[in-house]
Amino acid sequence: MNAGTIEIYRPRDVSTLGDWNIGGLKLKAYGLAADGRRIDDAMVTLAPTGRHSVRGGWGR
Repeated sequence: MNAGTIEIYRPRDVSTLGDWNIGGLKLKAYGLAADGRRIDDAMVTLAPTGRHSVRGGWGR
């Protein structure tokens, strides 16, 4: 393992995204934002559907 590739821990913004019902399971969803980014409404809407948004940085 290369210690130079491990990110140092730092606090991140955490937000509650509500309760999601997916495939008969009830999940509590949380968003963790990194590097000063924020979770926008479009991302919260798309996340439980499994659809990805290139604009949101998913699908890579």
